Amino acid sequence: MPAATMSGDHSPSLPSGAGLDESKTTELAFTLPMSLDTKIYLHVNNFANAVMVVLATTSITSTGSLPPLGNLVYAIPNVCLNRHRCNTLTKSLQRLEPSGQPLCTTLYARASSLDFVSRLARILAKKLSKPVYVGGEVKLWVQEDEAVALRGILDLVMKAVGDAGA
Repeated sequence: MPAATMSGDHSPSLPSGAGLDESKTTELAFTLPMSLDTKIYLHVNNFANAVMVVLATTSITSTGSLPPLGNLVYAIPNVCLNRHRCNTLTKSLQRLEPSGQPLCTTLYARASSLDFVSRLARILAKKLSKPVYVGGEVKLWVQEDEAVALRGILDLVMKAVGDAGA
């Protein structure tokens, strides 16, 4: 697993209601092992009803210009409603269970890294069982870095969300 640095633990000032005022923000970064000059930064907001992840990539070889906005993808777990009987015959429980691939839609597209961001959003929605927004631009100069970057991002986001829930 890539080495990570954690900083910041603050709650943004948001309007009350819909669980938005109870969030934990975590900022993370890690260096890719195949491209030591490339660093991926993550900004993770863990809200009561959703998770928002914003990604950015920097490199020593990148120009001094501002990076593009990138993509914004929304994914929700695909669930169905099942009825399970309680011990008594008069009551029944309703429980949501995963049923297949998460549903995903692109809110803003930039073709260069849309596949990567969509794949990340789907995996996070399935693992976290709640809606996920993933935004940003991930530029990888070495093809082998894609799998390492995906695993590193997943590990760090799962740790950040797990620490927030504890």
